[in-house]
Amino acid sequence: RAIRPSTALLPENLVDPSTPRQGAALEPSVPSVDVMLAQLQARLAKNPDDERGWSILARAMMSLNHYPEAVQAYEAWLRLVGNRPDVLVRYADALAMAAGGNFGGRPSDLLEEALAVDPFELQGLWLSGIAAREQGDLKQTLIYWYRLEPLLVGQPESLEDLQRMITDTEA
Repeated sequence: RAIRPSTALLPENLVDPSTPRQGAALEPSVPSVDVMLAQLQARLAKNPDDERGWSILARAMMSLNHYPEAVQAYEAWLRLVGNRPDVLVRYADALAMAAGGNFGGRPSDLLEEALAVDPFELQGLWLSGIAAREQGDLKQTLIYWYRLEPLLVGQPESLEDLQRMITDTEA
C-alpha cells in the first residue's frame, strides 16, 4: 500500500498567501512619482545650476502632461545652456502644448531659431512641419518634412508615419 503525504505538507499549503513573504520588509519601497518629483524640485531649489536635474524635470513634466510646469523647467534649463537647438525645440513643444497644441507665435519662433543653428534637428523639423501645416503653409510643411525624411531611414516606424503625413499633405 502506497503512503500518501498529508495535504498539509504539500508545498502550496506550506505558505499562507495572506501573510507577507519572508524578507518582504527588507525590500526597499519605491517612492511615488509625485514624491520623486517633489524631491527633485527641492534639490533644484537648492542647486538651480543643475542642468541634468532641469532636463529630467522638464521631460518628466511633459510626459505627465503638466505643460505649464514643463515650460518653467525648460526656461530654467535654457538659462543654463543657452539657445541649444534640442532644448529650444522641446521648449517650443511645451509652450505649444500649454497653449492647447497651438504652435503659432513664440513656439514657431523658437523652432525657427533652433533650425537656424541646426537645420537637421529631427524633432525641430517634425514640429516645424506641423506648425507650418497648422498655419496653412503646405509648401513650407513639405520643405521641412522632405528635409527630415532621409534622416529617419534608421527609424522605420517614424519614417512610415512621416511618409504618410507627406502623402496627405501633397494631396
